[in-house]
Amino acid sequence: MGLNKDIDWKGEPSNREKMMFAVLIIGVIVVFIVRIWIPSSTSISMLKSEIQGLHEKLDKLNAGLREMESKTLSEAGVQSSEYDAAAHRLSGAPETALMSLFTDEHLGSSVSILEVSFEPLKQGAGYIEKAFKLVVQGSFFSVSEYLKGLYNAPLLIVVNDIDVKLANESTSAIIAEIKGVGYGW
Repeated sequence: MGLNKDIDWKGEPSNREKMMFAVLIIGVIVVFIVRIWIPSSTSISMLKSEIQGLHEKLDKLNAGLREMESKTLSEAGVQSSEYDAAAHRLSGAPETALMSLFTDEHLGSSVSILEVSFEPLKQGAGYIEKAFKLVVQGSFFSVSEYLKGLYNAPLLIVVNDIDVKLANESTSAIIAEIKGVGYGW
């Protein structure tokens, strides 16, 4: 049987041709299963297990978030009452309330207050504002801790401007001039 033989497409294939075709089809199926089906199904199962793990992690994070939200809301109620009390103190005697805040030991005992001045009280729609200028002296760290304490104080204070200078050339002390506004209602 040579290669020059014409193929009879209309005739019945021989048993040998049928066997070769069957082996070819089985070979293609085996190659498809080994090269495509098994790796794809393995990676799909790995991705499904990874997705399941991520869903479990997401559920744990959501549970933790709900727990944190409930704690934060209960703490916010306490902080809100502290802010309200401080705001009412400011509306009654603004200069006294701000002075007691500026001299509070929790803000920083290593900072010395050089000057405090206030501008006249301004009334807004349902609130008051008292502008101030505060000059403090201390190390850079102590002044920054003092500012952090002002930021976290139970009184609404907005710092508008900070001017920092060296106290003198021989020491590392700085002088900070803080301009801001205290709000109350």
